[in-house]
Amino acid sequence: MFRYTDNDHNDRGRLSDNIELYRLTSNKGPCFSIESFKENIEDYLFSRNSDSRHNYIDTRLFVFGIEVYNNLVLYLENKLTYFDIRPFHVICEHKKLMIYRLKYLTDKGYINNPEYENTFRVMYEETVIMRNMILKYNIINENQIVNRVIKRIINVMRIEKECMKQLLNEIDMYN
Repeated sequence: MFRYTDNDHNDRGRLSDNIELYRLTSNKGPCFSIESFKENIEDYLFSRNSDSRHNYIDTRLFVFGIEVYNNLVLYLENKLTYFDIRPFHVICEHKKLMIYRLKYLTDKGYINNPEYENTFRVMYEETVIMRNMILKYNIINENQIVNRVIKRIINVMRIEKECMKQLLNEIDMYN
């Protein structure tokens, strides 16, 4: 990384010696706050925009958190001939990131139940299947595929809600 200001050019238009290079020190771990993590999980469960505390942009037309699943079902119910695959990629990536987060929480002693990580692995595999089913639908346009994906979305949403509620309870209990 480097920091640049308008005054960093010398008289020949080249960058001067005012560039500061930074490097990550290996003896520092990531800055983590269990309270911030808990707030983010609550925001996710209650479909709140985590950034709304900062008021960066008007987000009244957007949905957040667990509510994304319901909007994805509405999207699929439109019976289009082609569905955008990106929301399904995002859901897969979210599950993958949660697996890493839960492993970190377990390793650092914030939670004691490794079952959360296993549950998210199952959900990750399920979201990969859903993504692949949408890719297949985009090729063959078979409505039965969409109906099966909707059932899977509803199931993942149900499992995730329950898992997140239990996770919050455990964080409250041990921290």
